[in-house]
Amino acid sequence: MTNICLCLLVSGWLIMGCDKDKEVAPEFVMPEGTEIGLGSTAGSRATLHFESSRDWSITAESKTDEWLYFSPSSGRAGSFDLTLIARTENDSTDLRTGVLTLSSEGLTHPITVVQEPMDFVQPDETRYEVPAEGSVLEVVFRTNVSSDELQVFTNSQWLSPANNEGEDTRYHIAATRLKVDEYAIRVKAEENHSLVSRTGYIYFCKKLAGNGETLEELARIAVVQAGNGNSDEGSHATDKEVRIMQRATIGSGIPIVLMGDGFTANDIASGTYDAVMSKAMEHLFTEEPMASLRNYFNIYAVTAISSDDYFGQNSQTVFGCELEGNGSTGISGDDATVMDYAECVDEIKQNNLLDKTLAVVVLNTQTYAGTTYFGYGYEDGTLVEFAIAYCPVVYGLEHEYFRRVVVHEAVGHGFAKLEDEYYYEDNVLIHNKEIGDIEKLQETGWAMNVDFVADSSKVIWSDFLHDARYDSLYVTDPNFAYRRLGIFEGACTYMRGAYRSTYESMMNGNVLGFNAPSRRAIYNAVMRLGMGYTPTYEEFVEFDLRTQSVSPTRLSTRAPEVASPHFARPRRGTLHFK
Repeated sequence: MTNICLCLLVSGWLIMGCDKDKEVAPEFVMPEGTEIGLGSTAGSRATLHFESSRDWSITAESKTDEWLYFSPSSGRAGSFDLTLIARTENDSTDLRTGVLTLSSEGLTHPITVVQEPMDFVQPDETRYEVPAEGSVLEVVFRTNVSSDELQVFTNSQWLSPANNEGEDTRYHIAATRLKVDEYAIRVKAEENHSLVSRTGYIYFCKKLAGNGETLEELARIAVVQAGNGNSDEGSHATDKEVRIMQRATIGSGIPIVLMGDGFTANDIASGTYDAVMSKAMEHLFTEEPMASLRNYFNIYAVTAISSDDYFGQNSQTVFGCELEGNGSTGISGDDATVMDYAECVDEIKQNNLLDKTLAVVVLNTQTYAGTTYFGYGYEDGTLVEFAIAYCPVVYGLEHEYFRRVVVHEAVGHGFAKLEDEYYYEDNVLIHNKEIGDIEKLQETGWAMNVDFVADSSKVIWSDFLHDARYDSLYVTDPNFAYRRLGIFEGACTYMRGAYRSTYESMMNGNVLGFNAPSRRAIYNAVMRLGMGYTPTYEEFVEFDLRTQSVSPTRLSTRAPEVASPHFARPRRGTLHFK
């Protein structure tokens, strides 16, 4: 809905003569006969221009104030632009209407603001539990999305439509209409032969017009299937066995391979290994933009059986991981062996995709540590996307710090090739050689979240700094000061000479999610590797504002006071590709 500013008279101006001492009556000039329209998502904004002959103020009805932010709320005589921002999304099926009252010396004028309803899918249940032997589920849901735009699918191979056996189930599950806006789907869960339980997802998405195969996720349902307590599968653990955890439904399928170090045959047989790999996979997609881009990835887990389940002197593990300790969170491992296990995935080996693969090695230890290696390449100096992220199960499988190390190391450093945005006080000034090395990476499209100039017109993220759409993106967030875009000195572990775009972020204290330059780097990498092209700035902004405006469901809103200690700075891989 478009805001039309007609600048018609609500009350005519009192024409003043040459007598400057004559009292000025309270009157307004503003659009008449129109209402201000906002989009359905949180953060949608509009501007109302008006003029007042006297001091004025604006008040809101109590219910309006709950969902609508406006500024300024008062002023003196003059010309003003009133900024209106939706605090929350309108997830109902109807227009949401709010009323503001503009007042001046007894004169009042109502300002009507309406927010469009957003596309929605409302399942009756968001979690279903099924027995190990399998069953058929009937899922009932409501939606206002038309049937030709709605796409329901699962990318878990053990879930399939109950009524169309043999079809490629990843792309579409047909829905049966029950009422005007009520539908049902039937999904079959195959028998689970494993000892460990497993979770699959059913996605409800809307096709975005003009964006090819791009989908907007509106809802998802978790299907949790019990493990088979009578199964002897796993008692004869097989090294290098590949488990397909997820297949891409959009694009060519960006490969991520999960594997563990320090897990014994007993860990495999008990289901511990599978549980850790599953949890690590889920953590990859807990922050935007990865949460909205999940369907571009192929995820695999490769079984790796170690002789020992500890790390230290004389320990024997598959990848020979070593924890540096002594105050360092650094980890090293056998890169060649990691590559060998990644190529156990037939699709990677046969299609020569190793140079585009992210390998995530999960260490069977609760030690606080984490290190990523990237910058591998050919002997001629050409860099490849391959990276290895070493991520321990920090403080336990269900601990928040395990999630953070996966997001920071595997997504931030490993996939997007981002630099750290923190600094150490004993690292005063970054060296010119190091600046040159990072600028060389930036020629490849990496390290795009840091820079070495403080000029707002030249810094890498200057587009964001001059884009009014980002001025108030988090204006209603209590952590606005930590998330607002600017130029902040201190990055790449150095206090001086290196700059970051926000005070706090996922690449700094592992809180408040990825900032805009980092989100753009992740989005560009997904489009480049999954779709074969580099998106424009405007394409990213359209995607970013839409996903950032959704009511927070991720853990990215954690306050900066719960920031966690820094992980080791990423290191350059030394092995050459042939």
